[in-house]
Amino acid sequence: MSQNNVNERDYAYQYMIKNLKPNLRQYPLDPREAIETYHTGGFIFPDHEDLIMEPYRDGYYRRKYSLTIAAFLLGLPLPDPIIATRTPRVDSGVIRIVSGHQSLLSLLTYFGCDTGHNRSLHSVPIYPRLENMEFSNLTSTQVDEIMGMRSIPVTFVETEHNDRFQEDGIYGAAAVSEYYWMWSVRTVQGILDNASINVGGNALFVTYTKE
Repeated sequence: MSQNNVNERDYAYQYMIKNLKPNLRQYPLDPREAIETYHTGGFIFPDHEDLIMEPYRDGYYRRKYSLTIAAFLLGLPLPDPIIATRTPRVDSGVIRIVSGHQSLLSLLTYFGCDTGHNRSLHSVPIYPRLENMEFSNLTSTQVDEIMGMRSIPVTFVETEHNDRFQEDGIYGAAAVSEYYWMWSVRTVQGILDNASINVGGNALFVTYTKE
């Protein structure tokens, strides 16, 4: 290995050492707190134009909205976990969502928050009668019980600053947000890169190949 490669390796290693201990916190967000935070503008969602900023939809085969609600009601980990950043020394009551925003919007929509989108529940294998669990159809006692025994799992990445990087090489909240945005873009691009489109008669066929 050349001296230049050795130096580059050591620089890369030191970057890991500087960022050795990210402060990760698993936080059970109370549903009522989530509703209040949304109404007061306490959630800051990603503003990248290429992200889908709406609750999940239910397709014929993949009912992502209903699966998300079923996971919440049954106390299971969310299929698309919610990850947020927070800078304790700067932010006060602000939760910056960097991943899982569609999961959060799905739950808020289910709770009756005005997210600008309407969704309906459908049965899923793990919750056969889920379509009967529309929030607006529940009794006040049932709502209170759900709100009391269920929480929304959120992983917080607490950073020392909100910028991308500081001179000492410590990444901040903006770098974390950019990382998860790039992951989402790569996932979509990977699907497109592995798709072939064929036209036969009046039909359009899209075929995917595994990476």
